[in-house]
Amino acid sequence: MFLIAARGAWAVLLLAGALWLLPPVHAQAEESALAREIGAIHARYLFAFNHRDAAALAALFAEDGLFIDPAGKATKGRAAIEAMFAQGFGDADLSLEANADEVGALGDGGWEVGHGAQTTRSAGATERLPLHYVALFQRHGGALSLQLVSVGAE
Repeated sequence: MFLIAARGAWAVLLLAGALWLLPPVHAQAEESALAREIGAIHARYLFAFNHRDAAALAALFAEDGLFIDPAGKATKGRAAIEAMFAQGFGDADLSLEANADEVGALGDGGWEVGHGAQTTRSAGATERLPLHYVALFQRHGGALSLQLVSVGAE
């Protein structure tokens, strides 16, 4: 009888331990909401880039946001990021594709890592630059915005 009770107690302890390792349901729901929020910013970023809208791109960044290009050049501040994109767009025929590989929570914000490519078309030639990126998001006044985007060439 004691052996059966002891085995039952161990089973309860193992089950309790396994359940303790699972994230609470509300945490999963919050992460899903965060993933949707990050996904929406990702979609707006691509839309703005592919429509050459430097102001809309910059508006996704925090006031003190940071963008690091594939050459390692850092541009800090929303106004400077807008000017950098406006100059980069110039008369170029550019397009950007990007896919998130992973998204996660970080404090009251989040992060996204992914890969994609920037395509440039000129004089009948097309050049595709494969890239990878990391983006950090932070809440400012309740709204999620980009704090950092770092892009690297493959």
